[in-house]
Amino acid sequence: GMATGSGLTTEAWLEPRGEGQALVVRLRRPASAPPAPRAPLRLTLVVDRSASMQRVWPDVVVLAEALLATLAPTDEVQVVGIATGGRVLRPLGPLGDGASVRAALRAGDVAGGPNHEAGLELAWASATAGVRSRVVVITDGVPNEGAFLPEELGPRAGEVLAASGCTTTVVGLGSQFDAPLLRAIAASGGGGYHVGESARLAPALSAELAGALAAPAEGPHVELALPAGLDVAGDAVGFTLEGRTATATVAPMAPGAERRLVL
Repeated sequence: GMATGSGLTTEAWLEPRGEGQALVVRLRRPASAPPAPRAPLRLTLVVDRSASMQRVWPDVVVLAEALLATLAPTDEVQVVGIATGGRVLRPLGPLGDGASVRAALRAGDVAGGPNHEAGLELAWASATAGVRSRVVVITDGVPNEGAFLPEELGPRAGEVLAASGCTTTVVGLGSQFDAPLLRAIAASGGGGYHVGESARLAPALSAELAGALAAPAEGPHVELALPAGLDVAGDAVGFTLEGRTATATVAPMAPGAERRLVL
């Protein structure tokens, strides 16, 4: 049979296979098909608001603007400040025109700290399985409150990644930050590790985010109801059998890609 939908063409046919037959299902996305709509992103900016950040704050603004320019108005953004403890400066919600995010960056208190653990836990709390999530931490220093060891916060970032798929990217500005700690968070959290003196980090940071966004949404799902009296023997390539139903969840397919499933 033939069926089309969402730019995907499906063909199915029978082939002789041993003493029986094989049902072959071919999925194709034409090379001319437009890319599938990307999944929305949930981004949390965790910005160090301790007193030492005053001197590099213009760089923070440039980095934040580079990230916002990569997003769509429908992507969700949250801003968390870390100083003495953590504080949500802008609740999670659609980016829109970005005005509320920029206002939150201007409004953050400058005091004490920083407490990286408190800010990260607020950010990670918004991560949900099935929703593409990313945390970006921007700091210039060493935590003096909360957990501060690589073997504490690194594994925690890994736990969040495993549980929800949320990645954690780290930006270290200047030269006084705790490099082992930040490197451990990024490595275990599956994100990038960007360090340097200024906003010249912006292209690499926005490129990382753009690359993550370019990954397509989930692939097609195929479900076959098997008629009574039909037995399945041998390989089920790509299919999972449960009772009289064969299902397959296919990896995302770019334009021009083809997949074959065999039952």
